[in-house]
Amino acid sequence: MKIKKEDLIGLFNELYLENQKIINVKYAGKTIFMASLDKNVRVRSIISKDEVELLKQCDEMPSYEDFKVCFYTSNVLKWKNQEAVLKKVAKEINREPYKGDRKIYLSFDSCTLRHRSNAVIRQLLYNIHKFVGIVIPQGVIDEVKGWDNKYKEVEELSKHVYDARKFLGQLTLNSRKTKIGYYEARSILKSMYAVKIESEPKDEKILASLKKFQKDNDSDILILSEDANFVEMAQSDGIHSELIIQQKELPISVECTWGEFGSLIYYTAIIFGAIKVNHKKILGIWPGKTPDEWYEKVVDVD
Repeated sequence: MKIKKEDLIGLFNELYLENQKIINVKYAGKTIFMASLDKNVRVRSIISKDEVELLKQCDEMPSYEDFKVCFYTSNVLKWKNQEAVLKKVAKEINREPYKGDRKIYLSFDSCTLRHRSNAVIRQLLYNIHKFVGIVIPQGVIDEVKGWDNKYKEVEELSKHVYDARKFLGQLTLNSRKTKIGYYEARSILKSMYAVKIESEPKDEKILASLKKFQKDNDSDILILSEDANFVEMAQSDGIHSELIIQQKELPISVECTWGEFGSLIYYTAIIFGAIKVNHKKILGIWPGKTPDEWYEKVVDVD
């Protein structure tokens, strides 16, 4: 049964009503985390860095860094400086151009697209009812556009992970992580407030295109980035920028909303390829998965 990410809440509600209030998420036969369903969700028994590395038997099996990405993309794990960055962003976008303030646009680098940090900023805009333009350079899109399907690597994975042969001909682990960012960019560009500008995919080319946009539109741009060097380069070019600092380690347990937990399950299925949630198998990839299914964030639940 194919369902969208937002509909995973219905799956958890079904388990909850069946008195399955404890969720056990497994990969390659090993529990990678558990969760207790209540008014909120308590994600706990999160597998340690050492345990993840012991579990990794080939290149296509996710590393601890890949595992952290599941928590980043779902916003279950907040940024180390999330509150401070959101306050600064809220202050910057609270401009009044009709009173003489320079217009402000936001922009994101490839990391904030792949880790979906951009979604936190976009949620802030929604919450405070601010309609702010977003500028996406073509160079950033190009950085999250490439993907491949390496047959030998995925064939090796099938020796260690049940159902992995279904991944043959599908996107590799690195390509799946990249594709998250690509579809974030596509989602942003569907907005009437988004602008795509031409640039090449190198940092200096991306910044040059943003600087030109500022000048041509007599406006300011605020870049959100997870790359300290990129932020420093932007600031030296006279472009406002804020550094997002992700947590370095996963906690033993963390509380989140049901919606965030649904995102955690979705992105874990995408990055790991296939996981087991109690008695249900959830596939993030399968033969013939269409671009629309990627864009609409669809998983296959068995």
